[in-house]
Amino acid sequence: MKRPKKKSAPEKSAQDKPWWPYLLLAAAVVGVYWRSLSGGFVLDDRTLFRDSSSLSDLGSIGRGFTQDVGAVRKGSETVISSYYRPLFLALTTAYYQVVGGRPRPWHQASVALAVLVAWLAYGWLRHFGWSARLGFWIALVFSLHPAHTSSVAW
Repeated sequence: MKRPKKKSAPEKSAQDKPWWPYLLLAAAVVGVYWRSLSGGFVLDDRTLFRDSSSLSDLGSIGRGFTQDVGAVRKGSETVISSYYRPLFLALTTAYYQVVGGRPRPWHQASVALAVLVAWLAYGWLRHFGWSARLGFWIALVFSLHPAHTSSVAW
């Protein structure tokens, strides 16, 4: 005997899904981190994003899978640090090929990624059944939490 098919709720169209959380999340993240766009590089950013000769060498992407960050960026064959981050090295080397060593595009990319993460957090919460309003507030608090400041603003 076959079971009767359950009636599923009609699929919501893009017009039925609320757009306001995405707009407000983007505005909040950009508003909070806007001032970081005019900042320069700090601490080790000069080595990681501007001065290292490995940035202009696409071959350094492969070395990033066998060496640590310090060895690749400082041109050493020995381990200098305990940071094994091959995707970070690959992405920063590729991004350097596009924008060079100017700090503003790097900060713009950080803010854009922060907006994307806010949208993903909200979408994930909605996917698991949270209301649009509660999902928005949780994603907003997550996105603007002070723990993320160094990742976005520096």
